[in-house]
Amino acid sequence: MATNSATKNGYFSDTSVWSLGHVSTTGEDAEAAGFTVQLLNGDTIACDNLTTAGGGGFNAAAGAKTFSITANLVGGTTAVLTLVNSG
Repeated sequence: MATNSATKNGYFSDTSVWSLGHVSTTGEDAEAAGFTVQLLNGDTIACDNLTTAGGGGFNAAAGAKTFSITANLVGGTTAVLTLVNSG
């Protein structure tokens, strides 16, 4: 299984955020790797694991009220997924 690690803060759907040059898919782990990766409204995430083994985390971006995650949430030293009710 490949690990696709974030290389900077940014949006999950932005291919430039990821070490493999594409958004993580089935058969890969998406690792925050010390960075903050934000989920946008309408994002569909389908990978094996969302992991914070290297720190960082996945957060819902402001206004992101609907998104789909099909993955295991694997914590490290920080929360894997943070959801905030922005009204």
